Amino acid sequence: PMATFQEIVDLAKRAMAAHSGRRIYVYPETKNPLYQRQLGRPLEEKLLAMLTKEGWNTPDAPVFVQSFDPASLKLMRKLGLKTKVVQLIDGTDIDYRSGAITYTSPDTAKPFSWLQAGDPRTFAAMVSAAGLAEIKTYADGIGPWKPYILPARGVDAAGNPVTALAEASNMPATSLIADAHNAGLFVHAYTFRDESQHLTRTYQRDPKAEYHAYFSLGVDGVFTDFSTTARSALTDWLKERGTVRNEGTGPARRP
Repeated sequence: PMATFQEIVDLAKRAMAAHSGRRIYVYPETKNPLYQRQLGRPLEEKLLAMLTKEGWNTPDAPVFVQSFDPASLKLMRKLGLKTKVVQLIDGTDIDYRSGAITYTSPDTAKPFSWLQAGDPRTFAAMVSAAGLAEIKTYADGIGPWKPYILPARGVDAAGNPVTALAEASNMPATSLIADAHNAGLFVHAYTFRDESQHLTRTYQRDPKAEYHAYFSLGVDGVFTDFSTTARSALTDWLKERGTVRNEGTGPARRP
């Protein structure tokens, strides 16, 4: 069975009560919010009502509300959401010849609200200076797909682009993390996985090496499907720098 959001909130509260001084964050996402609203099942009001009921609709609550659709985040701010808000930035594929992020179809290239409105922009517009400035008007951070930070490319012996991430190598990092920080936004990158097919050749099949690369670039937090690996990687990375992690700080932060 699938846990309800209420059950997740209750679990987090019980865990924090059992471990005094430790902050455990919840990170709800409004999935396909405009489509859900068109079906008569709006998400935003229900999420806001639950957070308010739990006493968590405050700037310092252990909550990050995320969405790929800026219209949903803007609506929740208008309705009175006071928690930390994260604008997710999607990408679906990579042109391994150039390292450019690509999209498989028009509906994956942009938020659904933009698609419905005929907005010509894609998610790539969000990482521009103007895009980050706009995000800052309603959000506290961004959640970009990892290649927006560390692109990857690769060609075979014949000069043809490779066909898999594991065959590609990292390119120099973009300025996205610095640009976001300069705009007053934190950066939580996604999604980190252990399997070798999700790692570039640069990491030599070592998932911790990938975390270390992003930590060193200044990422403020990560989305991961392997929390044990992430925690171990962060601990190792901080030890190398003589930094002790404060368990009450929530997501990984720059030392």
